Amino acid sequence: WGFYYDIDREGDFLILGQTGGVLVLEVKGGALRRLWTTGRWEGPDRDHPVTQLLAEWGAVIDRLRQQADRGEMPFVSKALCLPEVDLNPSVSSYKGIDRALIIDRGDLAAFELTWVRLFANQHRTSSKKERKIFLDSFAREILPKAVKQFISETDRIILRHTTAEYQVLDMLRANRQLLVQGGAGSGKTWLALEQAFRFADEGLKVLLLCYNIALANQLSALVKKRKLWNGEVIVRSWEGLARELLNAAGVGWDDPISPADREHYFGEVVPTLMYEIVRDKQFEPRFDALVVDEGQDHDTCWPGSESDNTDSGWWEIYWALLREKTNGRMAIFYDQAQRPLFRHSERFDVNRVSKHLSQPAHVNLLFTLRYSLPIFRFLKTLQSEATKCLIENLRSRTTPPEGPDVELHEVEPDQTVAKLAEVAGRWVSNGFCQVDEILILSPHSTRAKSCLANYSQIGDWPLVTIDDRKPGSLAFLSVNKAKGLDALGVIMIDVEQFDNLAAPQDQINYFMGASRARQLLAILHKTGS
Repeated sequence: WGFYYDIDREGDFLILGQTGGVLVLEVKGGALRRLWTTGRWEGPDRDHPVTQLLAEWGAVIDRLRQQADRGEMPFVSKALCLPEVDLNPSVSSYKGIDRALIIDRGDLAAFELTWVRLFANQHRTSSKKERKIFLDSFAREILPKAVKQFISETDRIILRHTTAEYQVLDMLRANRQLLVQGGAGSGKTWLALEQAFRFADEGLKVLLLCYNIALANQLSALVKKRKLWNGEVIVRSWEGLARELLNAAGVGWDDPISPADREHYFGEVVPTLMYEIVRDKQFEPRFDALVVDEGQDHDTCWPGSESDNTDSGWWEIYWALLREKTNGRMAIFYDQAQRPLFRHSERFDVNRVSKHLSQPAHVNLLFTLRYSLPIFRFLKTLQSEATKCLIENLRSRTTPPEGPDVELHEVEPDQTVAKLAEVAGRWVSNGFCQVDEILILSPHSTRAKSCLANYSQIGDWPLVTIDDRKPGSLAFLSVNKAKGLDALGVIMIDVEQFDNLAAPQDQINYFMGASRARQLLAILHKTGS
């Protein structure tokens, strides 16, 4: 996995050998290519591969030396790995690089012999102190070792399954407009992000739109980490886009308090204002492509016009933002079953969108990718008429990876905080996760309405909003604001047992909260429920 050898410079692999020594391994895909007339090497950084390797090697030595504080430290070797290249054993150099510095495909296949070659002059094994220096320098969070490695590998398996679905985008790359349907955990958000990057790679200015603010903040953080050589990806939540349009037009922003006033303001007043703004003859569209995640949360009709099939609701606003309007590049990811009942499910119909597009291609993501086996099986047990479609969309191409059992606890209201601290503390001390990888979910809209209303700390950890989450803190979020998000660990509170829930929306909330967890899930049921 990657490691940072400087604040903004990441290396590929750092290997501590069983027989002693540390290897800095810089990996390059394909064959090395250099245009000799300019001296530039192919790749995003265009640095000489050995220059990169030497920078990593020197930084690792400096970090170990600082940690050792003049004591013994492991010997550090270095190599440039070319896993797709087979070199003739008789050559002494490749592209001007000393063969002794290179690990090719054959060297990887015989890695133990390669290790001996790289450390030929070092015959002693690392002492426990040297090993500790290495772990303290680059792997402070590795203990308890076995559990942490298992959990990390499971997350890598889940990520591999998810990124493997990018082949769907490869197969559909000739289509200008995509309508992609997929259930919970099917990888829609990752595909939406990847498609936005692909549009940007074509030099397009892309609007990546989602409904909830927490997801928009997460997507914005991911976009910032990606180096884009062409184009641009602009992430907006629905509210963020609305504020931007209204502010630019000099229209004030209200923030109603009562539920009825909020529903009227955000469901009717704001969309109408947005529509009027983009219809103005002075309005200039500034985007070339549109990507929408959780598309089912965006109304396809105006209030009162549910039976009128001629309009497309909010989508008429979005198309006005595109230079090519309904002929523009688009990718819309949605799941009708995840539309909350209180948002009027009849106000989203994908056909109202597709019939206005010039060339939509419809895609259905069939398989669930996000969950460990225990969580996948638990979600399948949450059967009701309200969750029927959600359950039907849970399908696994292969057996999901193993993981910890789902925890179900009966808790008195005044003992919820103590139980929260116990579960989170146990997960952390056992090596399952870091505390900031845990998300506390409640069906209540705000923390003030939850059983944590009067708490700012759980155990030793500050209790914060997801936007304020930092290392060493626990984040709280409403289930209804967590759509599109996931977490390594989820602890759900303020809920009754699923079989005792009568209201369809409560059953959906229970499923949606539990489905945010990838590997660790604990549900604290209210005693007596």
